[in-house]
Amino acid sequence: MKVVIDVLGKPAAKQGVRIYRGRPVGVGNTNKALVAWRKAVMRAIVEEITRGDGEIAAMAEAMRVSVDITFRLEGAEPGQPHTRPPDLDNLVKGTLDALAEAGILGDDACVYQLKARKVGCRPGKEGARIVLDDGQ
Repeated sequence: MKVVIDVLGKPAAKQGVRIYRGRPVGVGNTNKALVAWRKAVMRAIVEEITRGDGEIAAMAEAMRVSVDITFRLEGAEPGQPHTRPPDLDNLVKGTLDALAEAGILGDDACVYQLKARKVGCRPGKEGARIVLDDGQ
């Protein structure tokens, strides 16, 4: 089964734990931007459920995921690669965590193939297109 989820909102990165003077600091799960992004992903899932057959079950144990993240990019044409912070891998972490929290992924460890990109867009078009495919 293949599911496409379009998310509108400003993507936010999940920062890893940083070590300062031998102690972990800056876990990053509580920043306001990340909380808002996770809520936007969950809203998009609810919208997809409402448009579809009324439910999106938890997907299979093995899954391919594609994530296209779009950011407003000053001075560049939409669709051009976005090569400034935040880092793509951290953006994907926050997005996968939101999918797991919503129950779409039992655990993000079930993702065996991941395709991701970060491109520029026009103002008001920030967000992501997430494609989940369990191969069935």
